[in-house]
Amino acid sequence: MGAFMNSMLENCKERKSVFINIGRSNVISEEEMIKALNLTWIGGAVLDVFEEEPLPKASPLWTFDNVTITLHCSGFPMVDEIADFFVNNLENYVSGKAISYVVEWNKGY
Repeated sequence: MGAFMNSMLENCKERKSVFINIGRSNVISEEEMIKALNLTWIGGAVLDVFEEEPLPKASPLWTFDNVTITLHCSGFPMVDEIADFFVNNLENYVSGKAISYVVEWNKGY
């Protein structure tokens, strides 16, 4: 993205907003994100997706104390809730009952 046009993130410099990106799109380039962090236009960032996956070790994004890089899962799992679902499904499976959250490959999810 060579030249920076009117950066959306520059509009955040008064409030020092935290930018959270959990979606796959090109809303903000990594180059623009790094510029906004260097110029303190934003107070920080939480990032789950990147232009190159996984994020290269040489990326400057790793060097910012105010940047959180997640595990490409759009958030943190709720371990207790996941364990409860698993136990419930296991009990249902063993007793021949229907289980929840079945992947339906023909539907694409």
